[in-house]
Amino acid sequence: MDEILGNLVQPHYKEPFFFINFIKFNRNFVQLADSTVHLQKKSSRCWKIVNGSLENRDPLTDNIFFDAEAYVLQVFFDVKLEETVAEKWLLYYWRGQNAAKGFTPLPPNVADDHPMDRICQWSEPAAFFQSFSKPLIVFAGEEKTFDTGGCHLLIIRGELIKEMHLNEVCCDKKSLRSKASFLLISPHDKVFIYWHGLQTSEHKRRMIIDSKLHELLKSCYVAWSNFTQMEVEEGSENEVFSSTLTGNVSDYYHLQTNVTFTPRLFYLNSTLGYFSVTEIENPLRTPDKLASFPFLQSHLYSADQPAFFILDNGQTVWLWQGPRTDLTEPDIFEKDFNNAKTFLHKYAMKREEILGHSVIVHFVNAYQEPLEFKNLFPTWADIK
Repeated sequence: MDEILGNLVQPHYKEPFFFINFIKFNRNFVQLADSTVHLQKKSSRCWKIVNGSLENRDPLTDNIFFDAEAYVLQVFFDVKLEETVAEKWLLYYWRGQNAAKGFTPLPPNVADDHPMDRICQWSEPAAFFQSFSKPLIVFAGEEKTFDTGGCHLLIIRGELIKEMHLNEVCCDKKSLRSKASFLLISPHDKVFIYWHGLQTSEHKRRMIIDSKLHELLKSCYVAWSNFTQMEVEEGSENEVFSSTLTGNVSDYYHLQTNVTFTPRLFYLNSTLGYFSVTEIENPLRTPDKLASFPFLQSHLYSADQPAFFILDNGQTVWLWQGPRTDLTEPDIFEKDFNNAKTFLHKYAMKREEILGHSVIVHFVNAYQEPLEFKNLFPTWADIK
């Protein structure tokens, strides 16, 4: 366990990557044989899957997706090998969080065995977002029922401007996060409102304002073309913002301490017959930018249960215990739980050595997570 601890307690940055048919891709490079080759992106095409067929997307709105639908994105790029330049392409199959699984048709003139990366909303790789010429914006529901006259609240994610993207969340104050910025669309007041949490970094704020997301949305939807825009701060919201969102300000956790640490998540298990600890990596990580919400609730609940996770938030370390099932063997569970507690204790001690002061340790059970813990994730759905 000490060897595991020594390898994990200090973060070691690795550029995010993914594999398609055993070919390694990262943000701007591809690994071919023994060479790392730069990718020069040229263009892309996007289709929506409708009744098992591909429907062309209007280039004006090909960066607008809906979370109850699925899309296919074809990205063209040049690969330079020695003196030869060859055009290649990648295929992405993107499925929204509320989309039904189904048949995935291929674009014209694409072979059935062509590499395709299947990705889900909220867990896309960095290279996917870099394939768009404009920030990806994902609204709730389906395009055919989209209401431009209704309130829409979007959380703004991504640490690089080329990877900025927005996901719609519930128009409720419980959706707000002190470490995030949001864009509220209020048709009743004909205004776009940028809301910045107290712990949103200056870099993130500048990046958001420079991107002029409201102008992008104006060009996509005529109904919003004459809207104005404004900015508000957490704790200093105007009446329009406060009255548009339902709920109370006490419904989210107000973070008062300065954020200087990207959270880390570790999966503790003995599924291979011995105790092991695996770090869950953020697919959008960058070496010099803090990531406010690198992990999802699904990381916890999609694991084989009962699972154990350690979430290190800098000043606080949490041990999350998943729900027991009818198949849970008591002896194995107790052994795993004791190993998890031992690892947590040693990890916290090492963190205290590095920080020079004590850290707070919390134990939390599935379905009983406190508000502070829930708000370490970009969105949280209470499970009954």
